[in-house]
Amino acid sequence: MQQSHRIGMTYVNPCDKMPRHNRRMMSSNHLSRLALFLPLLAAPAWLLYSSVGSQTAAAPAEIAIDCADPQLGCRAGALQLRFAEPPSGMKPFRVDIASPTQPVLQLEMADMAMAPVRYRATAAGNGQWHARLSLPLCSTTSRRWLLTIETDGKRYALPFVA
Repeated sequence: MQQSHRIGMTYVNPCDKMPRHNRRMMSSNHLSRLALFLPLLAAPAWLLYSSVGSQTAAAPAEIAIDCADPQLGCRAGALQLRFAEPPSGMKPFRVDIASPTQPVLQLEMADMAMAPVRYRATAAGNGQWHARLSLPLCSTTSRRWLLTIETDGKRYALPFVA
């Protein structure tokens, strides 16, 4: 018999030519190796799952920022923010923030599921922070965005139109 993968020809497994005790030994070696590596594969998956679960459980409730014009400025609790320029697609604009701690900003479309973009504000001194944001171009005609700001253990949400 010839070894071949063509249709109509018979395939011979090379293990069939081995003595029977070698075939058993080979399969038990494979099982013992698999048994050794299975915990090594399962441990990182469990750690990743447990760390993601603990992060989502600790997320604070969102505080909505009611703001007619972000270029004139907005306030919610101890947080103040202002868009230095009007936001538009693919052109960076600056957001000025007054906050006791460093804010982390997240930008996402309100009408379309897309991966959020995160930004870390840079210090300007005396509790003032700046961040340069860019709105990605989108194939939809929607211009509604949601800016989420996490600072001082709180999470603020500002919907706006660009």
